[in-house]
Amino acid sequence: MNVYKNEYPLNFITLGAFTLMQSLLVGSCCAFTDGRVVLEALATTAVAVTTLTSYTFSAAQRGKDFSILGPILFPTLVATVVIGLID
Repeated sequence: MNVYKNEYPLNFITLGAFTLMQSLLVGSCCAFTDGRVVLEALATTAVAVTTLTSYTFSAAQRGKDFSILGPILFPTLVATVVIGLID
């Protein structure tokens, strides 16, 4: 998608194809998983996104800069993904 970001009709087509593929992947994973687990994941994701968004908006209004956190957040993300794959 990044390759075609400046080409008008093609960028929307690639975005639509990406969205369709992601929805098929998530839908099939949800179909073969217990409903309770899916709802727990939904609730956890909603709480995390809401909390992080509200904190970021309030901190940005106060003029805080988060660019210093990049070297800390990327290894944390990689470690979290690896632990999730191992578990």
